[in-house]
Formats: sequence, structure tokens, C-alpha cells
Amino acid sequence: MAEEASTESGACEVQAIRTPSHMYAEYPYVLDPGTDTCVPSNDADLYALDTDPFQLDNLLSTDPQGSQAIRANLEARLQALRRCSGTEGRHACE
Repeated sequence: MAEEASTESGACEVQAIRTPSHMYAEYPYVLDPGTDTCVPSNDADLYALDTDPFQLDNLLSTDPQGSQAIRANLEARLQALRRCSGTEGRHACE
């Protein structure tokens, strides 16, 4: 779900989904330190919570090929959550 993050962390916006085994986060906007403004980004993180509960090993960096199927699944689930946000979509999530 979308949430505002502290610009001290470098992320202006975080959209994430967490399952029992993984946490996937997208950063649609990050802070540009040169202009101190939020700019569009394609940054993302993916963590395997069973082997990395402290989220220190971003699989998108350390295992880009092996993490693609998991990323695709979680991206689709996050997109579905975006479509059913708000009161109208509460019971229509598919």
C-alpha cells in the first residue's frame, strides 16, 4: 500500500506488499539530493523474509535472474491492491 516516507531515507513514496515469505517495495519517487526534490524512479527492493528477516540482502541486486518470478508475482499482487484501494474497491479485489 502507498505511504509517505521520510525524505531523510531518500524515498519520497513507498508502495509495498509483504507476504509470509517475501517483502517487495517499489519507490516511485526518490529524493534528488542535488535539487532536494522528489523525482520519478524505478527503484525496488525484494527480500526473502525466511532467510533474511532483517531485510539486508536485496534479491533484486544479489540474484536478479533468480528473483524475477517472485518479483513478477508480487508486482501483480501490488497492482491488484492499487486497483481496489478505497471504499468502493473494498469488496471487489480480484
